[in-house]
Amino acid sequence: MTPQKQLIEHDPENDKWGDCQRTCVAVILDMHASDVPHFCDMSPNRGDKRPWTQQQDEFLASLGYAATTFAYHSSLSFDEVMELTSRQNAKTPMILLGKSNLGCNHVVVVLDGEIACDPSGNGIVGPCIEGTWELTVLAVRS
Repeated sequence: MTPQKQLIEHDPENDKWGDCQRTCVAVILDMHASDVPHFCDMSPNRGDKRPWTQQQDEFLASLGYAATTFAYHSSLSFDEVMELTSRQNAKTPMILLGKSNLGCNHVVVVLDGEIACDPSGNGIVGPCIEGTWELTVLAVRS
C-alpha cells in the first residue's frame, strides 16, 4: 500500500471532478493514480459515459480483482464505523465513502481503525450525501 495525494482537486464549477476514488484504488493496489482511470470524472466532455462503478469494475476485473461494497447506517459515528471495520477486518485496507469538510462525497483508505490515506486532505466529517457510510473492499476474483 502506497499512500499518495490525488492528482485532480474537486472543483466542479471549473469542470474538474476530484479523483479521490481512483487514488484510493491505486493506493490499495500499490499503483500510481495516473495508471488508474478517473472513474468519477463527471465532466460533460468526458469520453466514457458509463456509470463510474461499471468503469471501475471493468478495470479491476482486468487486474483480477473485484470490488465489494457494504453500507453502514448514518446513525453510526465515524468512530463506530472505524471500530466495526477494524474488529471485523483487521489488516484489510478498505475504501470509506463519507462526506468531506467541503460538503461533497469523498473517499479515503482506512486500515486498522484509522485513515491510512486521505487523497485530498479534506477529511471525512460524516456519512455520504446519500445518507450512509460505505466501505469497499478490493478482493481477488475467483
